[in-house]
Amino acid sequence: PAPSVTADGKTHVVWGEVSGTPEGEGADERGVPTYVATYDHETGEVSDRVLLGYAPPVNDVHNVPAITMDSEGYLHVLLGAHGQPFQYTRSLRPNDASEWTEPEPILETGYATDGGERGRQTYISLVCDENDTLQTAFRQWRTDPQYHGGSYYAALSIQHKPKGGEWTEEAQPLVVAVVP
Repeated sequence: PAPSVTADGKTHVVWGEVSGTPEGEGADERGVPTYVATYDHETGEVSDRVLLGYAPPVNDVHNVPAITMDSEGYLHVLLGAHGQPFQYTRSLRPNDASEWTEPEPILETGYATDGGERGRQTYISLVCDENDTLQTAFRQWRTDPQYHGGSYYAALSIQHKPKGGEWTEEAQPLVVAVVP
């Protein structure tokens, strides 16, 4: 995923950190704390980091964030996950990483169990296209009776969020693995 985006003399960088000790003692069970900071090319200074949210599960190297920018300069970030829904947040001002919307999950469906459905996303990507539509592609664990007798399986799936709209409620599989 893209860990940084640059425009008008500023580079915005996102990253996740270990929570608690490397062994997990004292870890925040909400997941990997994800931050953003800005490098100002003119002054050579780096801003204070801003906590965007937590990417579940805790201390998992799959939980890498991705950042992009739209044509108006707003920053968009997906917080990575490992088998959990990605979390989406957007900057409140163009080309400014100091304040953000509250992170929200982008997928709640696709993996059915007796306890209901949930989104299971891993291996994040994020781009903003020429129409300011956000696009993400990822590995999705799914269950669907038309594939593999209803067993769970991996698919390469996509979701999008049109400018001013919401993330598509369901992910669209592009490639389904030949075995579950």
